[in-house]
Amino acid sequence: MTHAHGDHVGALDAIKERFPSAPVFISNRDSRLMDGDRSLNKDEPKTPIKGSVPKNLKTRADVLLKDGDQVGSLTAIFTPGHTPGSMSFLDNRNGAIIVGDALQTRGGVAIAGDVKPLFPFPAFGTWSKEVALASAKKIVEVQPSLLAVGHGEMMKSPVKKIGEAIINLEKKLSLGE
Repeated sequence: MTHAHGDHVGALDAIKERFPSAPVFISNRDSRLMDGDRSLNKDEPKTPIKGSVPKNLKTRADVLLKDGDQVGSLTAIFTPGHTPGSMSFLDNRNGAIIVGDALQTRGGVAIAGDVKPLFPFPAFGTWSKEVALASAKKIVEVQPSLLAVGHGEMMKSPVKKIGEAIINLEKKLSLGE
């Protein structure tokens, strides 16, 4: 899983019941959110964690991921911002990247925390715009060939659009938005 918000893990108990041997992967950091723990680490920005966190989720992760871990052909990339433990997954076979809510394409390409009026909901659930911006820069560095997001359509050759989204959020942050 890319992160532990309810709209991304809400069906996990039903899936695990149907496929009990399927392993569940999440970042070590967001495993705490799966337990309903919204506390922050000492080194994290003191911005409250936003978004829905499951309260009665029975399923727990089988594998706790960290940056650089391999899951088959996927490399886990620590891309916090939307949540403190958000992860992205780069497919080493073809350069496709799954970013969850680190970016969105619905309503326009945007970094987590950057409100797009046509679809503002991922921004409202974002923990730290500044951390999300740093993660977007990390995502664009891997030069993905295909972008798969939690909200919106997949996008081929997304590097230019992600770069524009980075510039847009940098400008907004410099103006104090």
